Amino acid sequence: MGIEVRGRSGIGEWRGDVKPAAFTGAATAVLGTVGGLLPALVHTLTAAGDPSTAARLLTTDVAVVAAIGLSQGVAATASALARGKGRYYVSPTRGFVGALAVGAFNGLLYFLQMAVPATELGWVPDLLILIAAGGAAGWAAVRLPEGQRTVLSGE
Repeated sequence: MGIEVRGRSGIGEWRGDVKPAAFTGAATAVLGTVGGLLPALVHTLTAAGDPSTAARLLTTDVAVVAAIGLSQGVAATASALARGKGRYYVSPTRGFVGALAVGAFNGLLYFLQMAVPATELGWVPDLLILIAAGGAAGWAAVRLPEGQRTVLSGE
């Protein structure tokens, strides 16, 4: 008695995708967090007036950056598993490159929003954009066969 997914017995076919998808998610979470740490430090140094304010700011900035990075990792894992569907190869190398891109995107977005406050869209749009970037890393980690490579492949 396995899980039935569109006429296929599910868990056995997905088993090979779990490790590379989890690697993609973990790399995205770590590199997404690392990408946000330098802007968080710069924000703390420029906005804090005294040591207690600096400690509070740095703690909250790092916590927010880590939470966003973890959310991006979950989105990357979920999108890699959803696109791979147990049928296509989930490439750890492509996942790592996507994770590097997410880290760079996070750092650039945070610096841009600090330097030009008018680019700050608010929490909800920012979080949606950042989580979509994490999902894109997982989406890019899946290698489709030559005949099915399109921008948004519907399989």
